[in-house]
Amino acid sequence: MDQIEWGDYWIRQIANSKIMNPIGFYIYLIKENIHPPEPFETSRKKALFEKAKQARERQIEKQTVLELAYDDYRAKALESYISRQYSDQEYKALVEKKRQEMLHQHHQMKYWKPDVLTRFLKGAMRSDLEEKLPLQSFESFCRHHTAKGII
Repeated sequence: MDQIEWGDYWIRQIANSKIMNPIGFYIYLIKENIHPPEPFETSRKKALFEKAKQARERQIEKQTVLELAYDDYRAKALESYISRQYSDQEYKALVEKKRQEMLHQHHQMKYWKPDVLTRFLKGAMRSDLEEKLPLQSFESFCRHHTAKGII
């Protein structure tokens, strides 16, 4: 089919058909096993490229879903840990401890807006707490969810 499509292309390109015997031209291409040059894109190649593109898109979508699910898993595990381990007062004390630590290390932070600084400190403190959790690795999480058909 690639050879016939290439033949069609040349018959259309040669205006007023200088190819006097198009059928003979097709037979010649096939008999001599003349293939289109690499840059020539046949419908078969287009279909293969489209199939590969769709497969890549499905893989990217699956990867994205797994990454989002893993982020959700980590966030829920951290929330659960914090609610079990710390009262509101203890949590606020942790944030304040982190504030003192960070301001000591990075003096310019004292000029930040209070709400920005507080959000930053909570994020930093949560990162510290997350390191203490026995979380699954992303690879293990993916294997488990893929094997169970969850994702």
